[in-house]
Amino acid sequence: MNYTSIELIRLLLIMLWVYAAFVKLGNMEANFDAMQKQIFSKPVANILAYTVPISELLAVVFLLIRIRTGFLLSITLLSAFSLYIGLILLHVFGDIPCSCGGIFQGMGHKTHLFFNISMLLIAILGLIIYDRIKGKAENLEKSRH
Repeated sequence: MNYTSIELIRLLLIMLWVYAAFVKLGNMEANFDAMQKQIFSKPVANILAYTVPISELLAVVFLLIRIRTGFLLSITLLSAFSLYIGLILLHVFGDIPCSCGGIFQGMGHKTHLFFNISMLLIAILGLIIYDRIKGKAENLEKSRH
């Protein structure tokens, strides 16, 4: 059951990051435009237009080859995105349009925040389950010696 849960959570996160990254990379003009409508200066927005999708793809790579690191990177990204959306909803930055693409574009900030927090909790659950399984495996290995 626990292994199946980890695999399902990994698959869900991989699908999320692949989709999000390719929406941004597939239409870089719209990605640059969306980033430049955020609070960031133009040079920072241009850097983020590349680093955000690259970070999302890195999360995929790590979820495939170093699961714990993939969960940690997913948690970090989802936390950062959720915090940013939360600050927008609190009007810390004024009225900022959603910079999301694809199916996320029509969500609006509140729905997107709910979605991000849901995915964040799922990623945290995946990390907890992974650490428990890894801990049990390490204890079993120690007891053999």
